[in-house]
Amino acid sequence: MQLDVDVGTLRSLTGMEPVQLAIDGSSFVPVLADLADDERVTGTILVDYQDHVVGDLHRVDAAQSYVAQWRNLRGQGGLPTFASTEGYLGTWLHGHMRSFADGANPFDSLMLRVLDGKATQQYLITLIDRERLADYTKVLMPQFYFGRVMRNAGITTPPAATNWNDLNRLLASQIDARHPTSMPYFFKNAEVVAAMVRKIEARGGRVVFVAFPRSGLVRAADDRAYPRDMYWQTFIRIVAAPSLHYADVPWMASVICPDGSHLDQRDRVMFTRELVHALPILKRGDRRVAIPEHVQ
Repeated sequence: MQLDVDVGTLRSLTGMEPVQLAIDGSSFVPVLADLADDERVTGTILVDYQDHVVGDLHRVDAAQSYVAQWRNLRGQGGLPTFASTEGYLGTWLHGHMRSFADGANPFDSLMLRVLDGKATQQYLITLIDRERLADYTKVLMPQFYFGRVMRNAGITTPPAATNWNDLNRLLASQIDARHPTSMPYFFKNAEVVAAMVRKIEARGGRVVFVAFPRSGLVRAADDRAYPRDMYWQTFIRIVAAPSLHYADVPWMASVICPDGSHLDQRDRVMFTRELVHALPILKRGDRRVAIPEHVQ
């Protein structure tokens, strides 16, 4: 969600005011649960769906920290304090800047970028509205791609390959031998998510689940580990909410994700146009707020 969706395009095509709530590498569940509990939220919520998240609702990641901090700020209220004023001024200042840090701290940036002559170029830019632009022409390919493939497929030791084509073949063979991932609590957890959806719908809001594009061996690994008919289709049946799977949209099914999992910045506008076109629920005319969410 954070890399693939162009907020400006979403705004212009829907007439809504998008709020980017994507959290890198995190579950959508804590944020969706908080939105469900907030009576002020009556808009349209786009959820970046992934099977493994529903398989484990109790995973610990950054989403819990973000939600906890938000609840703390939300509960303060009252007159401005020195701390809140400083926070506002800091936010205003940073609103005129762009972050090129990839989320790295200064020490990591120094060691991995400045002092390493062979460091990967900075390919991510984070904007003030929390959009991210990824320029994959700046990373070393195909090494970057194969690294993502191995992480996604859970392969910890690279196959003994003599060239890139050989590595592709060996990784594909390992992926093809995988069995579907066992997630015994998936169906029960889907019902928990469905209850969140019902709370939002009860006050006029809407929740839309979107399976974002994958390509290459990352897509193959996902297809083997999480068969669509076993998990996605069952989840959508249980939550009974509007949904979109990228494989059902020709352009989305054919688009190349440079790392197998995310779109290059040059494809964001086209993807967002295809997303709105494929989801009539997002068409211009409904002025409720669209709140994108994310998990990688």
